[in-house]
Amino acid sequence: MLARSPDTTAALAATLDPLLARPELLTTLREYLRHGMSARATARALYVHPNTVPYRLRTIEQLLGRSLSDVTGLTDVLIALHHLDMDSAPAPAGPS
Repeated sequence: MLARSPDTTAALAATLDPLLARPELLTTLREYLRHGMSARATARALYVHPNTVPYRLRTIEQLLGRSLSDVTGLTDVLIALHHLDMDSAPAPAGPS
């Protein structure tokens, strides 16, 4: 329902705009969420130094203007990521 509103769609798309030019940050965010918000597990999954993940998360929060430890900010980011995934998914094939 959210994605059907043009205003909502524009707002969702804009949420992650600051990360689109920094794919390593978008990847870090996805992995962080995938690994239960564990910086240590995220670092292992990304094969980066354990201090790299908290640094990237602070950068993400600054760029997005949202705290990932705040439920409202996190929810906005989760919905925006879902929207981004749906928007970039290939369209289903029609009947042949």
